[in-house]
Amino acid sequence: MLGHYYNTGEDTHTSLHGRAVDVPIRLDRNTVTAEKTYITLSHHAAVLIHNQSDITAHFQWKPVDTQGREDQLKLSLQSERAKVQEDPMLFCSGIFSLELKEGEIRPNCSAEVSVFFTPQEARVCK
Repeated sequence: MLGHYYNTGEDTHTSLHGRAVDVPIRLDRNTVTAEKTYITLSHHAAVLIHNQSDITAHFQWKPVDTQGREDQLKLSLQSERAKVQEDPMLFCSGIFSLELKEGEIRPNCSAEVSVFFTPQEARVCK
C-alpha cells in the first residue's frame, strides 16, 4: 500500500502489485582487464551478454548499481531537475567508453558490448 498526504489535507492510498521472474541472462565474464595502454592509444575488449530466456530483454549500462542510488544521484543534480528526471543515466566516463550502452537482445541470442580504455594521463587505473 502506497500512501501520500497532500498539503491540501487530502490523504490518498494506492495498492501496488508486482510480479518478477528470474530469467537466465548473463555476462560471459565478470571483469575486463585492460592491457598496458599508452596515452593517445586505446585498448578494446568485448563483453557478451547472453539471453538464454524466451523473452526479449532490454539492457542499459549505468554508473550506479541500483535504482535507489540512481535516484539519489538525480536528487543531487537538482539544478537541471527536468532534464535529470528524464535522463536514463547511462554509463559515462572520461577514460572508459562503451559501444552499445543500451539495447535489446532477442530470445536465445547474445549482444556484444565493446569496452574501450583510453587513458588521458600516465597512471595506474583500477
